Amino acid sequence: MRNTRLTSNTAWYLFAILLICSAAQAQEQQAERILETTGVRGGLIVHVGCRDGELTAALRANESYIVHGLDRSSENVAKARLYIGSLNLY
Repeated sequence: MRNTRLTSNTAWYLFAILLICSAAQAQEQQAERILETTGVRGGLIVHVGCRDGELTAALRANESYIVHGLDRSSENVAKARLYIGSLNLY
């Protein structure tokens, strides 16, 4: 019989994954609310203060949107580029 008890490190790892997934879902929900409220159905969106790029990526609901993220912090721009690149959207 295999021991299925989680180690402390494994439990924290799974907790971190759940937080990341729920944060991504929250960004997608926020993007949906923004697009619905504004009535935007495509075109250019400029996201000022893009931070880590998660909301920026979520604002690109489909191929009819071009989204540019801007931020004053070069560190945030680098994070956003990495995140958006990981989704093959950059």
